[in-house]
Amino acid sequence: MLLIVCAVWPHGWLPHDAFQTDPSVRFTSPSLGSYPLGTDALGRDIFSMMVVGARYTLMVVAGAALIGLLIGVAVGLSAGFFRGWCEGILMRLVDVQLAFPQLILLIAVIAAFGPSLTNLVLILGIASAAPYARLAHGAALTLRERLFVDAARVSGTRTVKILGRHLLPNSWPTILVYFTYDLAHLVLLESSLSYLGFGVQPPTPSWGTIISEAKGYMSTAPWASLVPGIAIVCVVAAFNFVGDGLRERVGVDPDEIGVGQDSPREPKGRNVLSRQ
Repeated sequence: MLLIVCAVWPHGWLPHDAFQTDPSVRFTSPSLGSYPLGTDALGRDIFSMMVVGARYTLMVVAGAALIGLLIGVAVGLSAGFFRGWCEGILMRLVDVQLAFPQLILLIAVIAAFGPSLTNLVLILGIASAAPYARLAHGAALTLRERLFVDAARVSGTRTVKILGRHLLPNSWPTILVYFTYDLAHLVLLESSLSYLGFGVQPPTPSWGTIISEAKGYMSTAPWASLVPGIAIVCVVAAFNFVGDGLRERVGVDPDEIGVGQDSPREPKGRNVLSRQ
């Protein structure tokens, strides 16, 4: 909630301009005065940079997660429902994407298309679609054999309506739980790319960029890199805690979403009626 408030609330209340430099106050240590989290090598207020950076972090992470969700669910449900050559082509493309180390693949693609905020959101979104496709594919394989799906086919219901009204709602709990874990993963990816210079570009503040710019001053100004590092850890932990609580509430098996794994496994068949 703190991250969301910092991201969406107007930044007129901040004590300083996050983009304004003042060499006369460079490396001011944290205090209860004008600089609660200190300043960096250019004299910028780290507190103001952190708050503004939260907006860009949430913008990139939420946008990429939604793109990955839409693409992955559409691909997975289509592959699981139609089977045959459609399933073979789509799921082999998903397997190819999952076979590559994600961070290295992202660096290569961003280096080819250029680092910008729009490219970062699109590339992260497309890269995160494969796990959603695996989840939706496994759910579709289980649900397509259910009696209510057969009844919909016999009654002449259109395929798009079957996918949207029957398959998607029944696979939504597992996908939603994974969505919260994916947010935490994307925070780490966005911070890593910004740290390496492939993410949000200066002077736009980003938590990974703040760490990158302050890494050479750990002995003289450790707060400049520790503050954004602690913030990243707290936000990743928060999203994971939300995912754990949501998973327990909706009764999703951890093995279905691959908690602790690089990518989720396809869900096993479940008897929803007997469980209820």
